[in-house]
Amino acid sequence: MKRASNKRRGTSKKKWPDFHFDIEDANPRFVEEVFKAVEAFRFEELPSGQRYAYRLMKRYGGEYAIRSIREAMEDVQKEDPSNVSGKCADLQWVITLGQFILNKIPDETLTQLLPFNDVRFHLNTPLENILVEVRSLVEVDTGRETLWHSRLKPTVEVGARNYTVAFTKHAIDSLKKRINPRWKSYAALGDVYAYLEQCTYFEQARLRNIGKDGERQLALTFYDMCYHKLFWQWEYVKNVLGVENLKVGGGSPYYRVGYCPAFLDDESGFIKLGTLLFPGFEKTPEYEALLASSLPQEERERMADLAYNQDAQTLIDKGDFSVIKWFHDNGVPQVIQRREPIYLTIPRRSFCVRHIIRK
Repeated sequence: MKRASNKRRGTSKKKWPDFHFDIEDANPRFVEEVFKAVEAFRFEELPSGQRYAYRLMKRYGGEYAIRSIREAMEDVQKEDPSNVSGKCADLQWVITLGQFILNKIPDETLTQLLPFNDVRFHLNTPLENILVEVRSLVEVDTGRETLWHSRLKPTVEVGARNYTVAFTKHAIDSLKKRINPRWKSYAALGDVYAYLEQCTYFEQARLRNIGKDGERQLALTFYDMCYHKLFWQWEYVKNVLGVENLKVGGGSPYYRVGYCPAFLDDESGFIKLGTLLFPGFEKTPEYEALLASSLPQEERERMADLAYNQDAQTLIDKGDFSVIKWFHDNGVPQVIQRREPIYLTIPRRSFCVRHIIRK
């Protein structure tokens, strides 16, 4: 389906970048929604500074525009080191564009399609166009239920057999709320989808409840990145691990997100993940450490209640990491460092570009 617009081809010089699409393997319904949103978007909606940046991009290419923005950021920082916007203007440039376009899709539609799908807007340097990468999880009907898994097909070995990690809808619904409560926003969607699509490292754990095999319930525990100091996830490094405890050469820091009960499906070859249990929930190793502690009963109950209600939004709003730090200091690490990446980037396939929307 060719969507190149001819409306302005007779004009002398277009001032806005074109949108080029990479949609291979993406959900056709989501692709159509993104197409419609991009067609409805106008660069004139953006703040004046960002409009200027995109005009620079169209005229001189993305590489020149990015370099100009970063030079301006350096000037702002010299004048006012406390200016947060000046530290991340190059990120805001793309995030604002993505959010304005995502706003064109009805909220009800986003609720149905996210975070099973994702859209990324890349400044296609050194060219003067924007690459729109639309991605979707692989959806599988096992005949008994619908599962979703990454295109990377990460595996976990259990009992000398490798199982592909797959998510039930219930697991995804709980993950999106607890990883980032703003999961329908452009920036937060990237975080949640990255976990579902790009996470390749899962540790096995055992929960406190007994499974059907008479053993403690198998679970997978997993980690998310402690991003740059400008993002809230860095609070785990500051308040739990301690910046002074970061080991030079020890690799990137990651924080424990939680545990998903895991169920082996020998017929399909999947290890299915159920609902997310935040560290400190009743079935988790953290709760067991709390029960085994010498803390007064009243204090154990207070900490258990705090942990039970401590999802991502609570941590963002209150900034109270005291219980998470207690778990970390008492036998259940909450922040780790790894040299090997936990998240892998699937290479963009610009050769798949077949669709263009001209502005």
